[in-house]
Amino acid sequence: MKAFAISVLSVVCMSGCGLLLAPPSTPSVSEAERIEAIVQRGVQAMQRGDLTRADAAFALALEIGSSAAALDGHGCVALLQGDFEVAERYFLTALGQDPKYRGALGNLALLYDISGRPVEAAALYESAIRALPTNVALRNNFAALLADNKEQKTFSGRQGAEDPTGLKYSRAARELRKAATLAAHPIVMSNLERMEAP
Repeated sequence: MKAFAISVLSVVCMSGCGLLLAPPSTPSVSEAERIEAIVQRGVQAMQRGDLTRADAAFALALEIGSSAAALDGHGCVALLQGDFEVAERYFLTALGQDPKYRGALGNLALLYDISGRPVEAAALYESAIRALPTNVALRNNFAALLADNKEQKTFSGRQGAEDPTGLKYSRAARELRKAATLAAHPIVMSNLERMEAP
């Protein structure tokens, strides 16, 4: 069990499932608006825990037109259902369909984190944070990964650097402080308190 909380639904709803449509078959404006509205209904269903309706909404959006967000949404549903192989395929397809769509990066990082692939997860979290620097859930989840794997030196040269404040988990704590600057989410604040405790 991880020592630090990962905000699964927050990552699902905050880092992904926003609409970005992909060429070559870009829908018309009215189709794009319909797809966006349906994807948002899927996100809302996911937030309520109704994965069946969420999955149906993402499937309908894809029937109307091409949508990396709908593919990402399908991946989120599969992730929440514990079907990691299917989730990975959806996230990778979303990224392949529209390289400008960055929401699936954080969800793929979370999948790799949960499934015991910390090195791949760290690289994806870093890439996702560069693309979406104000995403609180990404920063929280990356910090949790760093804290839970603090003995590993394989993430980057910055891992294990001394923090002038003397806090343990210095890099993880810095990520949490950045997340807390963006929003004082209860999970972030709880993780930060735990990390800063003597």
